[in-house]
Amino acid sequence: MKVNAFLIFFSVFMIVYASANFYIYRRLKQLLLLYGKSLNIFRICFILLAGSYILARFLESLFQNGFTSLLVIIGSFYLAIMLYMFLILLCGDLTRLVIKHISLTARLYLKYKEKFRPWFAGLLIGSIALITIYGYHHACSPVMKYHRITSSKPGLQNPVRIAFVSDIHLGTIIKNSRLARMITLINGQSPDIILLGGDIIDEDIAPVIENDMGALLTVLKAPLGVFGVTGNHEYIGGVDAAVDYLETHGVTMIRDSALLFPDNFILVGREDFSINRFSDKSRKSLKKIIDTETDPGDIARLPIIVVDHQPKAAQEAIESNVDLMLSGHTHNGQLWPVKHIVAQIFKIRHGLKKFDNTNLLVSSGYGTWGPPVRIATDSEIIIIDLFPSD
Repeated sequence: MKVNAFLIFFSVFMIVYASANFYIYRRLKQLLLLYGKSLNIFRICFILLAGSYILARFLESLFQNGFTSLLVIIGSFYLAIMLYMFLILLCGDLTRLVIKHISLTARLYLKYKEKFRPWFAGLLIGSIALITIYGYHHACSPVMKYHRITSSKPGLQNPVRIAFVSDIHLGTIIKNSRLARMITLINGQSPDIILLGGDIIDEDIAPVIENDMGALLTVLKAPLGVFGVTGNHEYIGGVDAAVDYLETHGVTMIRDSALLFPDNFILVGREDFSINRFSDKSRKSLKKIIDTETDPGDIARLPIIVVDHQPKAAQEAIESNVDLMLSGHTHNGQLWPVKHIVAQIFKIRHGLKKFDNTNLLVSSGYGTWGPPVRIATDSEIIIIDLFPSD
C-alpha cells in the first residue's frame, strides 16, 4: 500500500515536472530562434539542467562526493528558475493571446513582434537572474521573530524564554556557515531552552558528518537544554542514524514522550507523521502521551508545550487543552505563489494563532528545501517569552 502510494505520487510529480519543462523548452526554442547545431547544444544542456536535481538525489543515495554536491546545488537553483521561467512565459503567452484578439493591438503585434522578441528574451533572462539572486540572498538573511505568551497555570512562577527553530535542513545546501550564524543568533538571545522542530537534517546525513556539523550543534547553550523532534526528512534519510547523530552532539530527541520541568512546563515531543510511511509503527495519540507520562496534578498546574513537526494535528492539541503547540514543515510555502497553495492545506500556514486556550505557532523555518531561494517568505528564528499571568 505504501509502495503504491509512493509510485502514484512519483508518477504524478514526474508528469507535471516533465510537462512544465517541455513547455519551457518549446517556448525558449521559439523565443531564441534556435536551429541546427545551436539547437542541438541547447537541447542537450536543457535536458541535463532539467534532470540535474532528480539525478543528483539519486546519485547522492549511492555515494557522496564533490560531483554529487555540485549537481545538487545546480539542480536546486534550477527548481526556482524553472518555476519563475514557467510563470513568466505563461504570462507572456496569455498577454499575447489577449493582444491577438484586439484588432488594433493585433496589427501592431504582427508588425513589430520580431523586433520585440530580443527585448522579451532579455527581459526574461534578466528577471529570472534578479529573482534568483534576490531569493538566495533573502534565504541567507534570517530574521528574529518574537512572541509573548501568557499562561494562567499557577505552577509557572517566572518567565521562560524559548528559542524555537525548525526546518534547518543541514546538508549540501545548508552548510557550516549558515549553521554557525544560526547558533550565534540563538545563543545571543540567552534562551532558557532551545527547541528544534524537525527536519534538522536534510535527508542524507553524509554531508553533515563529512563537514562535522555536529560539533557546531554542541555550541548551542541553554540552562534547560537543547531538545528536538523528528521531521519527515529525518525519516526519508534514515531516522535512526539521524537521531543517533543528533543525540551524540547535544540534542535530546523527544519521540512520542513527555518531559517534566517542575518549575516551568511539561514538554511533549511527537514523532513525525512519516513514521507510518517508513516503518510498521504508528505515532501515539497526544492524549495517550499526556495521560500515561504526566501526573494529573502537574497537568493542572503547569503549561503543556507540544513540539510536532507538521501542523496537521492542531485540532488534537486544541482538544487536549495544550497551552502551546510549535510546528514547522510548511516553510510558509517558501516561494510565491506556492505559499497560497500551502495555505489551503494546513489550518495554519505560518504565524501564531489562538484557538480556545491553545496557542498554535507555525514557523516558516530556518533553512530551505529544494531551491535555496525564498520569495515573499522569511528564514526565521522564533523567540517565545512565556510569562505567568499577573
